[in-house]
Amino acid sequence: MQVKTSISPVRLTVIILGMALPLSHTIPTAAQTTASENTLALCETPDQTIRIYRTNGETLMRAYNRQDGILWMNRTPVSAETLPQGTRYTNQFGEQTVTTFVSANGSDCTIQLGNNAPEAGTLLQNGPATSEQILNSVRQLFPDQVAQLEAECPTPSTLDATAFQNEGQPPRANFICWGVPDNTGARSGQGLGSLPLTTDDPTFIQSFTCPTGDQTCESQLEALQSQYPEQLEAAELACSVKRGTLFFSAAGDLTDLRCGFQASSLWDLNGDGSVDQESSASVDVSVGQVPL
Repeated sequence: MQVKTSISPVRLTVIILGMALPLSHTIPTAAQTTASENTLALCETPDQTIRIYRTNGETLMRAYNRQDGILWMNRTPVSAETLPQGTRYTNQFGEQTVTTFVSANGSDCTIQLGNNAPEAGTLLQNGPATSEQILNSVRQLFPDQVAQLEAECPTPSTLDATAFQNEGQPPRANFICWGVPDNTGARSGQGLGSLPLTTDDPTFIQSFTCPTGDQTCESQLEALQSQYPEQLEAAELACSVKRGTLFFSAAGDLTDLRCGFQASSLWDLNGDGSVDQESSASVDVSVGQVPL
């Protein structure tokens, strides 16, 4: 299954119910830290996506088979050779040699598996991408969803986009709405969710499923699938952005499609753009209403 990149006929009104998450600098007692990864090159062919990145002082390779949907190499050290024509990255360990070449002009790349001929690819990223570059890349795939994220983060707040890749998944973009920094540079924000950086992301959209044995939900879902398939697709995408779970709720004469998820409050204590601390709370939002 491929991700459908835009569902324009459906307009979603998202209303947060439950606790509010103000942008403040009150630091929670429980904190989590996140490790950063800086992408050096992201090359994609019809079969493979190869990412070269640095983290904790190491240059590593991640390989994703687009046909099978399998991450088959991860955190593998690479050697980098600078040539007049460009830079060659080769894995140092593994059953198969993978060579990724990035041209000196920064516009072309190839991927070579073992002794096979190099295959021309698309250079999706050359060097660490800026937030604006990532945002523009996602906007080309998901214009309506990016517009919704921008509406959730109005000026003077800043919508920040960063690329990441979890094990077993293709690359995705994470979105944070940062508030205005205080006089020390510290700022707080809210996590808004994530979106794929490629159309080949079969596990991103989570289908609406009912609890086992809930016949009322199953009956409503069957009617929704047959009568309002576009609204269902839009709700599934909107809830997947939040990494949430869909459920039904009554709304007068309408049936409300709601998404329950963990809303995160974030803190950047020194203004370096990294999340230093975070806390979360369970909330649910409306992602569509239908007359079932």
